[in-house]
Amino acid sequence: MKQILALGLAVMLASGCATNDERKTHYTEGMAVAGALLGAVIGNNVGDAGDNTAMGAAAGAVVGGIIGKQYDDLNKDLDKKNVQIEKLNTEKGELLKLTMQSSVLFDFDRSDIRNEAADTLVTIADSINKYRDTDVFVVGHTDAKGSEQYNQALGQRRANAVADFFVDYNVSPGRLDASSMGETSPVAENSTEAGRQLNRRVEIFIKPRS
Repeated sequence: MKQILALGLAVMLASGCATNDERKTHYTEGMAVAGALLGAVIGNNVGDAGDNTAMGAAAGAVVGGIIGKQYDDLNKDLDKKNVQIEKLNTEKGELLKLTMQSSVLFDFDRSDIRNEAADTLVTIADSINKYRDTDVFVVGHTDAKGSEQYNQALGQRRANAVADFFVDYNVSPGRLDASSMGETSPVAENSTEAGRQLNRRVEIFIKPRS
């Protein structure tokens, strides 16, 4: 089975940013990374037509088991007030999505991890280390206050900070991708403070290697 990362079919990739030696870091534009990851999962099972059905079914069963177990573990171990945990279903299997509000992770307009968030991130890092046959995509989001360029950079700094935290807790840099959507993928209206607070977030996608 050929491994094809089909992110290019789902999003436009802009120029890369400073990274750890092994970690892939890039800007993404145009669509939410969730859509890109779903496209990547669908694109992974590309091979001879006669083999795809059986191989895809077997891979899907393994992937679903990994995500289901990790989802259950994290729901048991994490403070649900600080982290929203979701399973995203795709044709080829499941992804795990964790969402943390920036106010939990960072002080205003900063990218240094708050001491109060450390325990939560350690729990996530431990889970990532337990389920090693996965890749992890950290995505920073901001509200629309300030310039688009500034928000893109702030989202990147925050995604990098979370990824760097995971590396400090022994997650292999080669499993991590840190990127920023800046202000381009809001989940609420930016016209109210409540909406802006929801838009300021970090999303962590966990994708099994099929």
